[in-house]
Amino acid sequence: MSLAPVLQTGVALLAAGTPWMVASVIRRRAMSARVPNAAAPAVLHAVRRLGVATAAISLPLVMLRLRVTSPSLALALASLAAFVVLAGLGLGSLHALDVGTKPARELATAERVASLRPRDVGSLLPARARLAPYALAALGLGAFVHQSWNPAGDRRLLVPIAFAGAAATLLLLYEAWMREEACGGQAEGGLGADEVRRRVLPIYRMQLALVLGLLLAANILAGLDWTQHPNTGVFVSLTGVLLGVVGCAHALASGYTAKRYQAVRR
Repeated sequence: MSLAPVLQTGVALLAAGTPWMVASVIRRRAMSARVPNAAAPAVLHAVRRLGVATAAISLPLVMLRLRVTSPSLALALASLAAFVVLAGLGLGSLHALDVGTKPARELATAERVASLRPRDVGSLLPARARLAPYALAALGLGAFVHQSWNPAGDRRLLVPIAFAGAAATLLLLYEAWMREEACGGQAEGGLGADEVRRRVLPIYRMQLALVLGLLLAANILAGLDWTQHPNTGVFVSLTGVLLGVVGCAHALASGYTAKRYQAVRR
């Protein structure tokens, strides 16, 4: 049994659900970072409204897919229209979160915390843990290049190349995010070392999971013969896309949890 219809339906639902997933991940990340007002009623209402709209639009998409049994321009256009509409609502949800949390994230103070002990990610995580994502990336990318050069059957390399590139990009983005959390400026009475470590650890775990998951998907697809294993290709492709969406959402959340310090005019 071919899962090609499932792939089309999954792509349509992912297109419709991406704005809600991004808004929900950013809000939950802000709440876990204890950003004030991240759970304010206005923010919660905006995200819930986006969720209801996503469910309402996804149902007609699924019904259209059940009626259209072959690849269709109508389904592609409907998915694009759903994404555009829901992306607009998603931007409204993110705006509500930004406005609600801005007073807590933008601090006007002339005082800063200075420490005699240098602060960096290496002081918060063991050396082996710091090297693990880079070792995984090197091994995974090396295996991917090796498989890509070897001849195979009906291979489709565009998607695995995108997954491999996304893994490398998110590795660096999450590294920059951890450095910002560990080394960023703090106002007087700022976060202690334990609190900074508590904020960095989830970022590190997500970085590790994304690098591992995306490179695993890239390597599976790089050596896959779609003629013989189309269902495996469909499942791995959808899983990789979902991982990429969640990873990008978490990376965007860094802008809603980091504190910014304004200059104080005397």
